[in-house]
Parts: sequence; structure tokens; C-alpha cells
Amino acid sequence: GPGVSCLSVFDRATICNMGTETGATSSLFPSDHQTYRFLKSFGRNKDWMALKADENATYDDMVTINLSEIEPLVAMPHSPDRVKKVSEVEGISITQIAIGSCTNSSFKDLTIAAHILKGKTIHPDINLVVSPGSRRTLSGIAESGTLASLIHAGARVLENTCGPCNGIGQSPESGGHSLRTHNRNFKGRSGTQDAHVYLASAETAAASALFGCITDPRKMGSYPAISLPESFPAHPDMFIRPATEPERVTVSKGPNIKPIPLSTPLPYRMLSPVELKLGDHITTDHILPGGSHMLALRSNVPASVPYVFSRIDPEFAARADTLPEQWAVVAGENYGQGSSREHAVMVPMSIGMKLVIARSFARIYRRNLINFGVIPLVFQDPEDYHKIDKNDLLVLNDLEKQIEADTVKVFNKTKNFSFMTRGDFSFKEKVLIRNGGLLNYLKFKFSPVS
Repeated sequence: GPGVSCLSVFDRATICNMGTETGATSSLFPSDHQTYRFLKSFGRNKDWMALKADENATYDDMVTINLSEIEPLVAMPHSPDRVKKVSEVEGISITQIAIGSCTNSSFKDLTIAAHILKGKTIHPDINLVVSPGSRRTLSGIAESGTLASLIHAGARVLENTCGPCNGIGQSPESGGHSLRTHNRNFKGRSGTQDAHVYLASAETAAASALFGCITDPRKMGSYPAISLPESFPAHPDMFIRPATEPERVTVSKGPNIKPIPLSTPLPYRMLSPVELKLGDHITTDHILPGGSHMLALRSNVPASVPYVFSRIDPEFAARADTLPEQWAVVAGENYGQGSSREHAVMVPMSIGMKLVIARSFARIYRRNLINFGVIPLVFQDPEDYHKIDKNDLLVLNDLEKQIEADTVKVFNKTKNFSFMTRGDFSFKEKVLIRNGGLLNYLKFKFSPVS
């Protein structure tokens, strides 16, 4: 529709980013004059090409959105999709505001915030921090004067990193209220277990910084008239150049970098006790929490084991050494919501999680289960979820044949009844499951034949 043409690449990036957080596998925009303008501003206009849907394309569903009817929104604690209109929650007192991270940290976002704050001073109760999205963005706002406006208003500028979003500094005070332009606000992710984190746009964040409470940015008058630069500063030394002779390169690894764990090929028979039975909307932060302590272990899966499922069952990791070789998780709706999906699969898989049966999955998490050789199955009858308890022993026979047929019969040996599940696997997913995951598949495919 005509509304799309007015959205800059920066706007589209935020929409795509938040789409992932609320369950979308991917989001697509056409490549048009906005894309050309963006690439040209970075000296890459020769890379542009027009891309759009076919005129006669058909879709499974159509949703019509009138952009002029959209009000500023805020995500309430503790989920990105718990959204309300800012006008409905206006006045909630806050003490911290964070603008930046990966979602609303572009040149445009920071320029709008600076325009709202220019010549003013933030509320005395507010601690405002800004994380530019990249080194080039930081350089751009420094040269345009945007950085000065932010600093003069009372903002503190952090490095170009996830920072507060993942609990790396700036954790709110206990019980505190923090408004952030980030894409996640799961309980405890900020580094403070009892903090209340709200998510909003750069416009809402800047207006709220002036009043000390969640504030509708429309109170600031007409929308800021800003213009994007024709070109952004070029820094040719920003990236490491590819090796000219890669075969001579030695990768040095510190003691905190361990190999990625691999699963095993699909067995004929699986006996899996249910080690965890979980409810609806379990996020990847529930499965493996974020925060500074975990970020340092992203390349060390064995050292991450003590944290797995710690927000659900603090004693779970203590049982890791006594877990059987294969075990299962049973869950409700939307299992695996949120980010850090690979580690939330890798770590429990490394200690024997080979099967997850849920009423439904967050789609990217489901795909990563398959990528790491863990079988994701969906209850054919959702009511069967209530018939299974922790410690029940589940038996699955003739797995390759059943996976190929896309329906898997599961026998609950403890309670002596069977129930049906479905896989909804694509051809490629079936291949990956048979091989025990993507890395095993690639290892087999590209290994030299002796």
C-alpha cells in the first residue's frame, strides 16, 4: 500500500526486528526508492535493484492497517507483545530510560530523540542512557550535532552494544521502572529480577525523559521535521578484511571458547522420561537466561549448563549429572518465545534433551530444535497435554518411518496410554532430523570420501 513507501529503511528495520520478537519467522519489504536512498547514502547505490511481490501474488491472509490510525504504543512488563496504547498507561512513574540497542538505535531514531530534547533538560529523577546502533551511527550523530543535543539534555552515551538490553550494566534498582526502546523486556533480563521494564519508541522515550513518567509524545506538538543526510561517514577500516590465504590462518581460541556440541543421528527407538512439564509462553530467557553472567559464556556451552531452566526450576542444573541419556520436555502454547534461541537449544541438548512435545512452538525456536537434532512434536489433540506429568516415561518406536509420515505415535509407559503427535516437517527438516541436526548433516555432506 501507499503507506509502505513513506517508511524509511530505518523504520522498516524496527518493524522487522519486533516482528521476530512476537513470533514472525521473517518480515519482507519491497526494495524501492527508500532502499535506493539508503544504499546510496552509504555509497552502495550500485548494489540496488528493485524487488517487489508479483502483481498477481496470492496470500494466505491479508491484514489492512491504516497508518494514520496508529497511536503510540508501549509494551508492558514482561513481554514484547503485551502492548497497550501510551494514552492508556500515561503517567506511570519511571526512573530510567534507555534509548538504543539493536532496535531503535539508528541515525533517524537518535536524531528524533535529540530533536525532542534539544534545548531542554531531562527530569531530575530520570537516568537517560543512549546506545548508538553502530560505530558509523555514532560518527554520524557526532558530525550532525545530534550527539551534542543528547548530552546537553542530560543523556549519558554508552558504547555501541546490546548493553542494558541484556543486563550488561544499567540494571534498574530493585522494583524500579525502566522505559526502553529495546525489543525484549522478559522478567529479569535487565539484570534486576523484580524490575518493571516497558518498551516504547524513541519518540515516547524522549518525551517521557522530560516529564519523568510515561508520556504520549504527541504532547510535544507536531512531529519533528528531520532530514536524513545524503551520505554517512565512511570508515574503510571498520571491518576486518577477508584473509587472502585462508588455508594459512590459525584460529586462536581462549579457554572460554569450547566446541559446539553435536547431537546424534535419529535412533530407531527413543525412551524419554519427561524431566520438565512447562506451561504456556515459556521464553528462551526462561530456558536460558540472559544477563552479564551468561553473555560471557556464549561460547562455552558446558559452563552454561548451571543456568539452564534456572528461572523455572532452580534445582534443575543440580540434576544434570543424573539425567538420562535422552529426556523430554512437555510444554504448552508458544514454547520458545523470544531471542537467544540457539543457546536455549544447544545447552539443554548437550545434556540429553532430545524431544520436546508442545501444544505449539515459537517458529524460530522450533527450527533451531531441528537444527540441533532435537525432535519438536505438536499434540494432535491439545487436551493430551493434561494427561502427561513430570517423570512419565515416553516411548517412540520406528522413528524414521513415523517422522517421514509426519505423525508420531507416543506411548506413555507410565500411564499405559498412547497419544498422537504431528511434526509438520518439510523435506529438508526431515533430512536434518535423520542426521541429528544441521552441523551433522554438513559434516557428513562435505567430509572427504576415503
